[in-house]
Amino acid sequence: MILSNVELFSALNEGRLIIRPEPAPRLPTIRQHSQALRISDLQPFCLEPHRFILARTHEHIEFPILRDRPTCLAARIEGKSSRARFGILIHFTAPTVHPGFKGTLTLEMINLGPASFMLRPGMAIAQLIVEEVRGCPIENPSQFQGQRNAAG
Repeated sequence: MILSNVELFSALNEGRLIIRPEPAPRLPTIRQHSQALRISDLQPFCLEPHRFILARTHEHIEFPILRDRPTCLAARIEGKSSRARFGILIHFTAPTVHPGFKGTLTLEMINLGPASFMLRPGMAIAQLIVEEVRGCPIENPSQFQGQRNAAG
């Protein structure tokens, strides 16, 4: 079970959770040192060894917060072990997809293997693990809400 932000604030107020200093939302700066590419069956992307890229999922997902329900859904995005066995790490930080999120998911990908790896459209490279969240949180959209590119 994952606690919503409402439940986390309750835990802080009740002294069941202590965080010092308490975290505040921060917006990261995104520098434009990249180029956007669209892959296709005719033009896949070759992820060379020791190269890091950001990519986005083909799928658009939504986890609506429904006020008439006592719980809502969240998820974690995880890379597939079949890709990891080739040295390809897919989404290795910040895996949580919070309630209220809508958009495509950004994947952090790096090739730690010794050989190039071809990325093709529709290739299964990650999985979504859906979880139930106790208590519906107050909507707190992130800077990635509704994203349409990997940079947010």
